Amino acid sequence: MGKVTSSDGTDIAYDRGGSGPSLVLVHGTSASAARWNNIRPMLEEHFTVLAADRRGRGGSGDVAAGVPNSLDAEFGDVAALVAAASDPVILFGHSYGGLASLGATPLIDRLAALIIYEAPVLEGNGLPEELLDRLDAASASDDREAVMKIFCEEVVQMRPGDIAALRGSPAWPARLAAAHTIPRELRATGIFSLAAAHPERISVPTLLLHGGDSPDFFKGPMARLAAAIPNAQSVALAGQQHVAMDTAPEMLTDVILEFWKEAA
Repeated sequence: MGKVTSSDGTDIAYDRGGSGPSLVLVHGTSASAARWNNIRPMLEEHFTVLAADRRGRGGSGDVAAGVPNSLDAEFGDVAALVAAASDPVILFGHSYGGLASLGATPLIDRLAALIIYEAPVLEGNGLPEELLDRLDAASASDDREAVMKIFCEEVVQMRPGDIAALRGSPAWPARLAAAHTIPRELRATGIFSLAAAHPERISVPTLLLHGGDSPDFFKGPMARLAAAIPNAQSVALAGQQHVAMDTAPEMLTDVILEFWKEAA
């Protein structure tokens, strides 16, 4: 496992494998670098994959004590990861990792392509306070199972079968270990500013992904991104929701390869 040092001095760990153009993977809320394990073998046949542990989990450090919002700090984390990759670099941000990737783009000057999969760009329309309060209470009592249940069922609105598959996956223990980061990250989504990321300045080829069966909670933000980013193309992953890397890794790999073939 490699490490880079972010702009605030925090160490960010990542796994590297494969060969070819660099593909930097930035996972979403509750996950770790392990969230990509179902798809990494396929991607590593075509790319040098750098899969990061976002701060607060795995081998990475965390935001300083007393700082409530780590999202701003994570922009620097993503920029440091891209700087550690060899050209050309494709940046792929999933969910909250998509927000971190979008916020990092003004800090990056050597990006070849950008992929964003269902980033929750809520633009001030955050989650209900009652839901966030229940997450805070479950986290405060260290009931990680309850945090994950609320997150999967009420926030991501995953199908029961997809939740069962996630619970049975090798990545589940790591998700429970990172459950304490969920409340703060969901509160941060409510204050993320797309305008501050200057999407109109994103000049590289950009792929915007959403599940064909995903709830409007994710489809709406991706439509906002499509309207804001020049040179962006939108693709609906047929029959999928928020976790196609788990439920349809072959489909997702094919979409990424086709996009890069056109973008390179």
